[in-house]
Amino acid sequence: MHWTVGHVFENGAYFAIILRGRDNEANATERYAVSLEYRVRDNGPEFMVVDAVPDRVAKIGALADHCLKRNDVIGGPLAKTVFDICDVVLTQDKRLAALGVA
Repeated sequence: MHWTVGHVFENGAYFAIILRGRDNEANATERYAVSLEYRVRDNGPEFMVVDAVPDRVAKIGALADHCLKRNDVIGGPLAKTVFDICDVVLTQDKRLAALGVA
């Protein structure tokens, strides 16, 4: 997660979720990244899946070799998983109070 404290309402935040393959021992070559933008709109906060950009994902560490495109996620079963993860993180991680949802 990346955001500028005090500027979430104008700039939003960037979330990168790293998911692993089916094996619990999956290494970086079996992990993939899904990226989302977080924005606060008139009707409340929302997430939007965006293309995971390798350069941006690399800034959070060498955790995944594969960056999924928006079209790889939206409309498939992975979308629900990703949005569910975001909801849990936003409601349970008190460090995200700066995002205006806690």
